[in-house]
Amino acid sequence: MKGIGCGMVWLLLGGMSVAQVAVARSCGEERPAVSHLFCAHPALATMDRTLQALAMASPDASVRRDQRIWQSQRDDVLWRLLSNRSFTGDAVLRRAWHLERSRQAFLLGVAGHGAVTLPPMQRMQRSLRAHPGAVGDPLAVWARYDPDVSLARTLTSLPNRLSQALARLELRPDRVLSQRVELISNGNPWFDLLWLPDARLGAVVSVQGTDACQLMVWFRADRDGTARVIPAPMLDQVPCGRTRLTLLRVGYDTYVALQRIDDPYAVDVSVQQWLDGRWASPLRQRMRYDHGLRLGRLRCDGRACGSYAAVMMRIARRYDASPQGRYMAVAKLAPDERVRARQLLRLAARERKTILGSMPLAGNEVMTTFCSDASFVLVRVHGRLLLGRIGHGYLGWRRSDGWRIGLWGMHGGKLEAVASAVIRRPRGRLLATAAMPPAVIPTR
Repeated sequence: MKGIGCGMVWLLLGGMSVAQVAVARSCGEERPAVSHLFCAHPALATMDRTLQALAMASPDASVRRDQRIWQSQRDDVLWRLLSNRSFTGDAVLRRAWHLERSRQAFLLGVAGHGAVTLPPMQRMQRSLRAHPGAVGDPLAVWARYDPDVSLARTLTSLPNRLSQALARLELRPDRVLSQRVELISNGNPWFDLLWLPDARLGAVVSVQGTDACQLMVWFRADRDGTARVIPAPMLDQVPCGRTRLTLLRVGYDTYVALQRIDDPYAVDVSVQQWLDGRWASPLRQRMRYDHGLRLGRLRCDGRACGSYAAVMMRIARRYDASPQGRYMAVAKLAPDERVRARQLLRLAARERKTILGSMPLAGNEVMTTFCSDASFVLVRVHGRLLLGRIGHGYLGWRRSDGWRIGLWGMHGGKLEAVASAVIRRPRGRLLATAAMPPAVIPTR
């Protein structure tokens, strides 16, 4: 198995049915890698059982559903680390403890025994719970349904034209603000302006690098129209990627809000109030969402496309419940099927570039690749034994949050691609929300 990468082998038999996972009774038996991690560390396993009991004791079915989704996401994170040789065992164990403790804080908050939800988070929580199926990020949904909430305006500026941009707001920069903006604009002369007119607060934002990191200079406008630099809030730690900062007004109060998407199903919103010329201590609220699975970018033989699509969706549903390499319970194979299975695995080991490399999808307009954590699976479609691979992948140079699936058959002694698809995982309705202990974690 060493020749085909870090993934283990599944075996799905009986047309489109999925075999049950074999339950190991001791750490010495074969078991999924993440399960072995918990089995090998009793304290971690005890913590996980406590969290499971806490979630299952909730009278809210949404919390119990969220617990299953969280476990799936945790397995995904840990399996990716375990399949990456650059991470040591201690690093994986620290990450596992971090995930468990963070989940503990959330569940205690949901049960009313953790951090206390304070204004303005109470108002945001009421708006989100009243519209659990609303589309958009939490801040946008909050502003949409609460008439007393307004978000900062965003104005795009021409390169190196700070004075002209501020003139549109009837403002002018002082010398210090001009120098600070010139300093952050070295990598990218384009910048945006965040402006909250009721509070006369704003920020100059320069986006840098492929991670879309935001370098920001904060300012406040005097009555005479002079924009002067003010200290940056604690939440401003050069947000990148899925983390962004904005300003908002709640009634007569002004806040800076940091929105962080830690995974496809969890969004953290932290706020700091501008009070008496300084930034107050931050507050944090976590929102947990449901998700679905949707087939996209399907490529296969048109005569059997429906069968391939159904099989790949079944693989995705089973894998999505606990994403990690594993052995599945194996039913008895006919002698010719055992021979074909060995041949497929040998070909996968020999044709490493074929099984690990790119496969064209949907008219070749996008080339996709697998991440190193993808796992192998054997499936039978219309009596033909196929080798599949499932895991995260890249669409172009961007990593996809969904699942990448490929199916290969054997033809002329070589692997032949027969079907491939991207399974998307769109965010669904709000499941649970709770206050979290204030935490400011550097984003770089």
